[in-house]
Amino acid sequence: MVATAVIPHASIAATLSVIGDAVTVTRDFGDPDAPEPTPAGNPLRDLGALTIEFFDSNTKNNTNGLSVSGPAFATFTYIGSFAAFNNRFKAPSFQDLLFSTSNFSSENVTATPIGASGTVAVEGGLIPFFFRNRTQNRFISNAGGATSSDPGVALGFSRISDTAFFLLFDDSGGTPAPDRDFRDMVVRVDVAPIPLPAGVWLMLTGVGGLIAAGRRKRAA
Repeated sequence: MVATAVIPHASIAATLSVIGDAVTVTRDFGDPDAPEPTPAGNPLRDLGALTIEFFDSNTKNNTNGLSVSGPAFATFTYIGSFAAFNNRFKAPSFQDLLFSTSNFSSENVTATPIGASGTVAVEGGLIPFFFRNRTQNRFISNAGGATSSDPGVALGFSRISDTAFFLLFDDSGGTPAPDRDFRDMVVRVDVAPIPLPAGVWLMLTGVGGLIAAGRRKRAA
């Protein structure tokens, strides 16, 4: 009798990292003595002190930003905002995932509830999403650049774990502007590996076996 191995769907781990020469700052969203403290009751206060790596529109391009190590499901969750402008987050997908900090009636856009989330499939490399200050029509893209006419907008990243980051938008407002408080819109991203069909896993296992066999042959 020949034994048959049952191989379930498997997956290859997907991890997040910031690539490129980012500027690093620390911001305490819960500091009550800050020049303009986050209001009581705003969920951003619960984030506390964060270490943030960021790029502005002078430094952001298609070679730097938040990168995922391989194909993954990316889940984006709206955390909150403390801003006067209408800011938006968008992740392209079959049906574009869109979060908005406030109502924008002329475009039939309504404010996104805190905690709203959506999941899209992404390839390895820079994750395609962008933030936009719709009031002043300024944007910055993780997979590209930003509006060249405005050096104020910035995109920040704060690590939670190997598979989760906070995405923080500075919309160039504040006093003095830009204030670089990174509270204008905050979204969390979590990545999970996409399961591989058993046939693909067998192929990868076979390639690994051939490599190992070749090494043993050379060692002999």
